[in-house]
Amino acid sequence: MRLLIVDDGRYIVEYLKHLLEWSKFEIGDVQTTTNPLEAKQILENIPVDILITDIRMPEMSGVDLLK
Repeated sequence: MRLLIVDDGRYIVEYLKHLLEWSKFEIGDVQTTTNPLEAKQILENIPVDILITDIRMPEMSGVDLLK
């Protein structure tokens, strides 16, 4: 499975990326970005199974990203 973590805080993204041993949950690919516009491009081009996103971000909210 593929996981995408999106937050405008670099330290938060890195913390979440290393918080768990994602492979225990059968997640083999963990991608991160601090840019919601980049996240939108990733979501349009690569199938993502799980999305963890901040709600309040510059340029685009996490809710808008989900839409």
